[in-house]
Amino acid sequence: MKAIILAAGYGDRLRPLTNHRPKVMIPIVNIPILENTIAFLSKNNIRNIMINTHYLPDNIIKYFGDGSDRGVRIRYSHENEILGTAGGIKMVEDFLRDGTFLVINGDILIDLDLKEVIGFHQLKRSFITMVLREDEKADEYGPISINREGKICRFLGKPEGPCNDNLIKTMFTGVHIMEPGILNEIPHGRYCGTTDEVYPHLLEKGLPVYGYITSDYWKDIGTHHRYMEAHKDILNGKFDMYIKPKRQKKRDTEKIRATKIIPPVMIGDNPSIGEGVVIGPYTVIGRNCILEKGTTIEESILWDDISIGSNVKISNSIIGSGVQIPDLSSLYNEVIT
Repeated sequence: MKAIILAAGYGDRLRPLTNHRPKVMIPIVNIPILENTIAFLSKNNIRNIMINTHYLPDNIIKYFGDGSDRGVRIRYSHENEILGTAGGIKMVEDFLRDGTFLVINGDILIDLDLKEVIGFHQLKRSFITMVLREDEKADEYGPISINREGKICRFLGKPEGPCNDNLIKTMFTGVHIMEPGILNEIPHGRYCGTTDEVYPHLLEKGLPVYGYITSDYWKDIGTHHRYMEAHKDILNGKFDMYIKPKRQKKRDTEKIRATKIIPPVMIGDNPSIGEGVVIGPYTVIGRNCILEKGTTIEESILWDDISIGSNVKISNSIIGSGVQIPDLSSLYNEVIT
């Protein structure tokens, strides 16, 4: 099976973190989100991958290349203008025409057995299968209602379809399984969405569109708050990354022993840490970071190549790569790049 990863978006709600990198390249425990998405597909035996791009595409292409060093084959589709989910799929229809394929948002963390989802899709003889979840925030994301057999009856609260009784309200996770016939239903050369345009049209035509409900871990990394939540979930063991952070070298471990660590904490390679530094809880430190004496970092995410002066206190903050913070500063609930 082939897959297309949707990675064209700007990530406006995450600014300023996305000022100089695409949202899918933002690090989660020092690993780009997209790295984990690719590993997720590979672990589920999906290794023929298309990535659509628009915003800062070179950041993605230079980092991943053709994917051969990750055991996958990656190709890229660049959109000069954002085309939407359906429009992006239509643009690569030649790649997708030869069989059932998967579409996944590049900015999510999900723990899912795709074999079960594909089995459900085949059992229902579905045209489209969306991976859904019951969630109290369904209205915030846009509710999708299904009947007891899993057939989708409403998109975004619109009363489409004949099965409008005893519906289950769900939200979309950003993973769909599609039959190549969907490509004939998408207009060419313009912006086009799936849930707001194409999928309701499929219901009108009476085509089988189903939802597979999962209760496994899922997180959309769309805001600063959810970005911080994802780190806490990983540090708490609620979610295991599909690609594991590198273990620290022995010489790095020796440097960290002089530091007060309040777990859970993750520290990247090549740290420089002064006397009396306190790190944690719920803190991730990137690679090549300098923390001068007396500094405290708690419930915060520091990216790579950051220099923090003496006696600085940072709490509930996200600090972007290359930032230098002088002595005796205090940051709380900040996002700095």
